[in-house]
Amino acid sequence: MASPSLPLRPWVTLSSFALVGAIACSGTDDGGGGGGGGDAGPTGGGAPVATGGAGTGGAVLGSGGGFASGGSTGGDPSTGGAPFGSGGDDSGGGGSDSGSGGGTPVGSPGCGAMDHPTSGKYTIQVNGKTREYTLDVPNGYDPNTPYPLTFGLHWRYGNSGDVVNNGYYGLKQRAGGGMIFVSPEGLTPDGVSGWANTGGEDVEFVALMLDRFEQELCIDTERVFATGFSYGGMFSNAIGCALADRFRAIAPYAGSLWSGCVAGATPIAYFGTHGVQDSVVPISAGRDARDEFLSRNGCSSSSSPVGSNGCVRYEGCDADNPLVWCEFTGDHTTPGFAADEVWAFFSSF
Repeated sequence: MASPSLPLRPWVTLSSFALVGAIACSGTDDGGGGGGGGDAGPTGGGAPVATGGAGTGGAVLGSGGGFASGGSTGGDPSTGGAPFGSGGDDSGGGGSDSGSGGGTPVGSPGCGAMDHPTSGKYTIQVNGKTREYTLDVPNGYDPNTPYPLTFGLHWRYGNSGDVVNNGYYGLKQRAGGGMIFVSPEGLTPDGVSGWANTGGEDVEFVALMLDRFEQELCIDTERVFATGFSYGGMFSNAIGCALADRFRAIAPYAGSLWSGCVAGATPIAYFGTHGVQDSVVPISAGRDARDEFLSRNGCSSSSSPVGSNGCVRYEGCDADNPLVWCEFTGDHTTPGFAADEVWAFFSSF
C-alpha cells in the first residue's frame, strides 16, 4: 500500500504545548512498510496534542455506560486542563472500569527470578543493529506477580524519552504501579525517527524485546499491549498484524497501515481513534487499518454507538476480541478522552 505524498503542515501552539512542524513523506508498503506521514509531538513532556476535548459522559464498552462509566476525563490541554485528563480518575464519580477483566494471569518463565532488570535504558541486537529501549519497572516490583506489559510507541520526530515524559500516553499514572512499560527507540533512516519497519525489522525488534522480558521479568503473557500516536499508531497496527498471537490488544491513535501489515487472520482486540479532519494521516488511511482488523476479528459492518465520545463498537466480532473505533472532530491529534478510554479498554482483559 503506498502512503500518499502529504504537504507541509504548520502546527500552532495550543496552551502549553509547543508543537514541531509536521513534515510529510511518501513511501511504499513493500512488505516492510513505507514511511509514515509527518507527526507533531510535544516539547514540554505533555501528551501529543490532545485537542479533541474532554469526554464528559459515559465511555466505551461496558455495562451502564461502559469503560470509566459516567466519568469525565478531567481536562482538555487546549483549554488549560491536564494532559490526558490526569486531573480526574477512571471512575468519574461512582463508576468503575468495567468489562471482562479479572482473568487468571499467565506468568512468564521469568517469574520468581530475583536477579531482574530495573528501570533504565537498555540495548539489544537486532540483525546486526544496536537497538535501544527504555524499561519502566514499578517500584515495589514483586518477581512472583505476573505484570501486564505495555509498549508505548513514539511519533515521527519523537523518541522514547518523549513517551516516558508523557507517562506512556497517560497510562502509567492510571496503572498505579501495576504494569510494566517499555518505550522503544525508532530508527532514523531518513534522518528523523520513526517506524518504517523495513523488511519487518521493527517487528522483530519488538519480538526480541518481548522474548527478553518474558525470560527476565514476571510478565503476564495474556496481557501484553501496544499503543502509539501517528507513526507510533501505524506501528501499533503493524504489531497487531504480525504479533497478534503474543499481544492481547492494540490502541493506535491516528494510525494507518503505512508501517506494513503482514498477511494473517489471527484476531486481536482493537481500540482506535482518528480525527476526521486529519491533514497528516487522512481519515481514509485510518479507516483502512480499522477495516483490516474488522476482517481479522470476524466483525460485521454494523456498529452501535457507545458512550458519548463518538465511539462505536462493531458487532459480530470474535467474542474475545472486540473492536472499538472513535472518530472525533479534529486534526492530527489525540483526543482528550483517549487515556481514560484506552486504560479502561486494556484493563478489561
